[in-house]
Amino acid sequence: MEKATEPKIIPLAEGFDEAGREDWTALAETVLKGRPIDKVLNTPTYEGVTLTPLYRRDESAGHDGPVNSAGGMDFTRGPASLKRNNDGWDIRQLHVHPDPETLNRDIKADLAGGATSVALKLEAGAGCGGAVIGTDGLVARRVDDLDKALAGVDLGRTAIALQPGEASVAAAAAFIALARRRGVDAAKIKGTFGADPLGALAETGELAGPLDRQMAALGALATWSAAQTPGVRAVWVDTGTYHAAGATETQDLAFAIATAVAYLRAMTAAGMSVDAACQQIGFTLSIGTDVFQAIAKLRAVRRLWGRVAEASGASAVSRIMALGAATAARAMSGRDTWVNVLRATCSCFAAGVGGADSITVRAHTDALGLPEPLARRVARNIQTILVQESSLARVTDPAGGAYYVEQLSDEYARRAWAIFQEIEAGGGMAEALLSGRVATLVGTAWSERERNLAHRRDALTGVSSFPDLDEEPSGVASPDLAALRDISERGRAGDRVVVPDGLDIEGLIRAASNGASFTALSKATHGPAVEIPALVQHRLGEAFEALRDASDTSLAKTGRRPMVFIAALGTPADYTARAAFSKSYLAAGGIVALEADVDSDSIGDAYRQSSADLAVICSSDTLYRTGAEACARALKAAGAPVVVLAGRPGEREAVWREAGVDRFIYAGDDMLATLQQLAGEIGMIER
Repeated sequence: MEKATEPKIIPLAEGFDEAGREDWTALAETVLKGRPIDKVLNTPTYEGVTLTPLYRRDESAGHDGPVNSAGGMDFTRGPASLKRNNDGWDIRQLHVHPDPETLNRDIKADLAGGATSVALKLEAGAGCGGAVIGTDGLVARRVDDLDKALAGVDLGRTAIALQPGEASVAAAAAFIALARRRGVDAAKIKGTFGADPLGALAETGELAGPLDRQMAALGALATWSAAQTPGVRAVWVDTGTYHAAGATETQDLAFAIATAVAYLRAMTAAGMSVDAACQQIGFTLSIGTDVFQAIAKLRAVRRLWGRVAEASGASAVSRIMALGAATAARAMSGRDTWVNVLRATCSCFAAGVGGADSITVRAHTDALGLPEPLARRVARNIQTILVQESSLARVTDPAGGAYYVEQLSDEYARRAWAIFQEIEAGGGMAEALLSGRVATLVGTAWSERERNLAHRRDALTGVSSFPDLDEEPSGVASPDLAALRDISERGRAGDRVVVPDGLDIEGLIRAASNGASFTALSKATHGPAVEIPALVQHRLGEAFEALRDASDTSLAKTGRRPMVFIAALGTPADYTARAAFSKSYLAAGGIVALEADVDSDSIGDAYRQSSADLAVICSSDTLYRTGAEACARALKAAGAPVVVLAGRPGEREAVWREAGVDRFIYAGDDMLATLQQLAGEIGMIER
């Protein structure tokens, strides 16, 4: 039998000249008509990184940097377990409803609908008497309240991630007391006790006792947890407060690592080994809507923690990071909230590609209040679809190897490492919070972002761009405040239950079983209070949404929204572009448009009949030169208190202002400031 001839392999690139960056640049600048690429296509980020349109292998960052790997293990990729690849990541849904029974129904619905673990946030006053009832988390004062919230939930199978604020020891004692009441084997309990006193201080601005006691409590709880509940991590670093206050992605990374180092020191000071301490720490990072930057952020943080753990002497296995991700609160808009579904999907996709072990997707109504069942279902299904239908978890680090992602991951890691070193040199994360250093950093970062939002360099769909003044409001749940006060009052009886002195975790568990309140269980951490200005939480669209709120108030009081008269001069070809721009521009401030296609002779009568609150002149530059002055004078004579011209004023600004034009609107102006000024001038808001 004749042997088959081997096929000839022809290289794909054969016959093509080798091209370099210079060749590509020359072709690209031809398309850009001679404009330099670095001025047109390069994009600066808030982290100080410049994103370029082309990344090449020979220009990408190497893998031998000081924060790249540790002990030969690739922590950038994240050593994903086989379980994650087969079953997907942990779908961890957040529960914040203050009423235990309502929250229990939400938990059961989420678990039945595909969620695999529960993040349970306690109301901020849980550990200090609860004098003020809030709606920022479960109102629980004793183990019985926790029992109601988790009724029917198998604590031996479902991971519970507590978010207890400063009441971590009390919440942990009550949770273990509940597990023992139900006969659950401690070795089967999974989740976290959520000890994060520095995060609680940043969020609320106060702790009921000095930091040394808080850190000692963290160390005692972690020591007990390591011995008694091997499936639980006692300490959980959550950077959501910093991110919502305006932190850049690299600042967020640095704060996470600096906080973890502070906790690592507290645990080793309590007598734990470095390996045991590292295995008691987990992380949750907030994830924005820029997919590639979010992926790079998650890849970078594993490198950072791997380097810290290596330098601390941890074994290779103990350097592996428990990494959670949550969709960013600041990205959620309070207007056109269905767009938040798209934002959350982008964030969740990035978190999945970036290798998060658990992901929490906020409800699309998060900015408005407590989510209703539909909002919870939509948030849950985003993850279910990405895991089950898109099989997104089946590939470990799918973005790895892309030169852009590799270089961005390296840039983030190095810049975050530099910030972390500065924090450490200044005394650590606690000192950075107490001194106001953190507040200054995030405040400066927010101010820069705020300027870009105001000028629409960072546009927000449904808020500053493409607003819908006729949108249907999204529903939110309303708690029964009287029932919450009753829970708090009944819990005061537990304040008198005897608890052990000091940080005897077993003794605290017994006291919790006897009905001790969270306040009593937190006694060992109380003392001279620590107070700092709480970090101010922001949402990207908050300033524009405040104007929309004022418009809603006007509608409720008068039966109509503030109205702008669009004085459209010439033919549709002359005014359509600027009229459409003006409508969208002013709608972002809650002002509805009435368009009038009339000539200059009848413009005054048309305005008087419209009952509008202000007028905008829209036309072409050619017609502006011949007709803008007469139009402005006619509008002023007709009683328009404010006359606006759509377009840059240029050299004719003085002439047009003299004719009656008060303001100019155009792409790239300070849109927010202009809308606020207009709202004040027409009485929509107080000046």
